[in-house]
Amino acid sequence: MDITKASHGGVQGLLANIYNVANQPQDANKTRESEQDINGVDSLHNRDKATHSLQYIDITKRIEDKFSPSQELKKAKEIGGELKDKTSFENLAKTLKQEGLINSNEKVAMDYLKNNSSKLSFDEFEKIAANDNHSKEMKGLIDSVVNKMRFVDSVNGGIF
Repeated sequence: MDITKASHGGVQGLLANIYNVANQPQDANKTRESEQDINGVDSLHNRDKATHSLQYIDITKRIEDKFSPSQELKKAKEIGGELKDKTSFENLAKTLKQEGLINSNEKVAMDYLKNNSSKLSFDEFEKIAANDNHSKEMKGLIDSVVNKMRFVDSVNGGIF
């Protein structure tokens, strides 16, 4: 017995309606296309309409790219100067503290570097920081100060 041609009640009737090709909508493909169209996909060209529309947005608005230096950068540029001796290094430490680029603890670390380095150089400061006799806090402060001095150095084209 062919269930697609007979109309039955109950479960057999439901199955017959499901499998009966005659009961399928005539425009099954159109239904799928309209669903895709609603979801933003063009089935004929198989591309996303949202992406397509982004390519043709009115480009009359121009993007302006402007550089605005941060406060730290402005202050670092103002500091400048060369470090010739321990006095100029001490002046740098005071200036960095006054400008708010270092805190009181970092100022202590700079004083420590000034008093314990044989010469004023980043290599010498890194040797001092690598010393195992320092606490982790002091190593951290020295590293922080050295990084900030490198920043000032790079902004000003060299302070050492």
